[in-house]
Amino acid sequence: MKTTDLFKRYDKVLALNQANLMVEEGTIHGLFGANGAGKSTMIRILTGITKPDAGDVSIKGVDVVSDPVQARSICTPVVEIPLLYKKMRLYEMLEFYCEIGGVKDEEIDERIEEALYLTGTGDILNKRFGKMSLGQQHRSEVARAISTSNDILLMDEPFIGIDIDTKRRLKIHFRKWVKEEPGRAILFTSHNLMENEGFVDIITFLMNGRTMETGSVDHFKNKYLKPTFMFELDDINSGILELQKMEHVKIEKVEGNKIWLSLQNEYQVKEMIKKLSINDIGVNNFQREGSVEDVFSKLMEVPQ
Repeated sequence: MKTTDLFKRYDKVLALNQANLMVEEGTIHGLFGANGAGKSTMIRILTGITKPDAGDVSIKGVDVVSDPVQARSICTPVVEIPLLYKKMRLYEMLEFYCEIGGVKDEEIDERIEEALYLTGTGDILNKRFGKMSLGQQHRSEVARAISTSNDILLMDEPFIGIDIDTKRRLKIHFRKWVKEEPGRAILFTSHNLMENEGFVDIITFLMNGRTMETGSVDHFKNKYLKPTFMFELDDINSGILELQKMEHVKIEKVEGNKIWLSLQNEYQVKEMIKKLSINDIGVNNFQREGSVEDVFSKLMEVPQ
């Protein structure tokens, strides 16, 4: 899946400005940005719903602009604002979409059953879409995508209004699904960086319609954030004394038996643990601090 120099303007608003995106097969690619950054416009163009003013966009070699019907046959969208049939009950709506989506008759019941379980919508399968709450509508939209899924999933803010347990179950499913067969990929958009950084393999940041930078979570943290680690020690007082002797180690704060340290580089971690162990100071836990949300804040400081 690839876009090259996409431009899209709505009246006076430049929604996409030379936006470039490359999504590799077998990956979950996160498109992150604030509300109004152009994420939904990107999804609409990739699904052939909206045409760009300029630029190229293709999915598995299919030109989306010249052949949107073929492009839609290999991708499945999940939209932020579901526009499903208000008078249809959930089960008959899922069955309808499976039939028009070309799902084999013998697979329809199994797909719908899986979609109902994963989205927690089994208790509303006879409820009409127009009578559902917003959260139920979002879960129904995700259920539609799961039951009719093709090789490419284009998910625009799919977890809005969905409870924590259902969200966790869906993320596990999607991570497994994208690896099960060759040729699959997911493009996932969100404004919530901290909640979703563990879900994606690759991130592209989008700001004011322009794609800024692409890379893994570790790439961004290593590039933009100083190495800061939290250590949980079994003897915090002895640990502080020992850490103060080490070069290029700055103690940021201490809470109980936890201590936060800024390091010159992440390779110091092994050396620190070794020295603490030699002095009979056990390290019960340690983890790197900082998130892609912090990275985004750093990127916003860069002149555009």
